[in-house]
Amino acid sequence: MTLNILQKIKKLRGVRVLLRVDFDVAIKNGRVARAEWGRIIASLPTILYLAAHGARVIIATHCGRPDGKRVPALSTRPLAAILAKLLKRPVAFVPDIVGHTTAHAIGMQKNGDVILLENVRFDPREEKNDPAFSRALAAHADIFVNDAFAVLHRAHASVVGVTKYIPSYAGLLIEKEIKNLDHALHTPRHPFVLVMGGIKLETKLPAMKHLLPSVDRVLLGGALAHALKTFDKKILKPIDMRGNDLDIGPKTEKEFAAVIRSARTIVWNGPLGKSEDPRYRHGTIAIARAVSRATHRGAFSLIGGGDTVAALSAARVHNSVSFISTGGGAMLEYLAGKELPGLTPLIVNL
Repeated sequence: MTLNILQKIKKLRGVRVLLRVDFDVAIKNGRVARAEWGRIIASLPTILYLAAHGARVIIATHCGRPDGKRVPALSTRPLAAILAKLLKRPVAFVPDIVGHTTAHAIGMQKNGDVILLENVRFDPREEKNDPAFSRALAAHADIFVNDAFAVLHRAHASVVGVTKYIPSYAGLLIEKEIKNLDHALHTPRHPFVLVMGGIKLETKLPAMKHLLPSVDRVLLGGALAHALKTFDKKILKPIDMRGNDLDIGPKTEKEFAAVIRSARTIVWNGPLGKSEDPRYRHGTIAIARAVSRATHRGAFSLIGGGDTVAALSAARVHNSVSFISTGGGAMLEYLAGKELPGLTPLIVNL
């Protein structure tokens, strides 16, 4: 698969670029905790690249689930100030998505300027992938750049719809995500260990089944371990538990850690217990540290999913793995071999 990447755009100076990012962060009382800035930071290279090349950058994102209504608590306004601080340049906030207000703000842009639109999910047409809304979004720009890996599995207007009307490219983050996922999918070093936990069986099971022929061991925890009835010799399930089956036990920790120790490729999605409760995150943290140690010994480790990433932070090994995906759901669907609606328009037809 070859992506139509950002670097293939021959001219950016003075070009209006609609940039879809994923700034879906928790906003409380108009503030965003620094721990939530990761998704914003992830797209900084693409924003800086566009601005440095003289593009007029129009950023679109969603935040939360407003269900097509204007919910003040989910406004992207606070994100403009954070983005300006990170970019070290002004970022104008536009209190609308399409229409005259947006057109005026774009008309005032100079080369290298960055503006942030209001939450695209405030418009009910976004999640319906409405053609009229897609055309209205595309009309504000000359080209479209998608850097929102976490929503590539969503067939929404600002992800898929706009690609039908203006030339479309993959941002630097998406390029990086696909490169790392493809490494695990197509060129893993062995032993290859898959660690799966959590409760979203409908997304995790397809990924596990798709990867099963190429992995050497699967380590299961959480609700997934209880739900899966299998006798496949590759799959290891917990042999002891803590707190009425809310966490893997010490014997399982040692057994899983021993498998991870010898791994050369590790893919992990989902906590191995009820990790949101500090009393039942011991096993997940122990596995996070085991993955970190294996990475230091040369293993390639790919981590995804909000709870899993939170466990890395709790274990203080967030910077000690090879790659952290910004999209748990999109990561799982890609690993399951499914087509991502938002990715397909960014692929070059050779």
